[in-house]
Amino acid sequence: MSTSEIPTPVRELLAAVLEAIDLPMPDITETDERRAAAVQRDRTRVAAIVTRGVLERGHDPGHGAAYLRRRVAEVPADYCPWTGPQQGGGEGR
Repeated sequence: MSTSEIPTPVRELLAAVLEAIDLPMPDITETDERRAAAVQRDRTRVAAIVTRGVLERGHDPGHGAAYLRRRVAEVPADYCPWTGPQQGGGEGR
């Protein structure tokens, strides 16, 4: 099956799930790692609930995608991302 054969609402839901869980790695400070873990946990939980609703309860995937995006916006990735040693990232920068 090609991407173009996937119904639009399902593609939207898949894209929303990816946006929810595909986060940048945190910087190596304890604060950033802790915040990144909390963001990942909260976003993954909502993505699982929405996906379960579509698969097990027949919820509309388009509405699920919109709901997931709204909920993800409430949990921003507001930690410092890791930039790597060559870019001046990491503890003690």
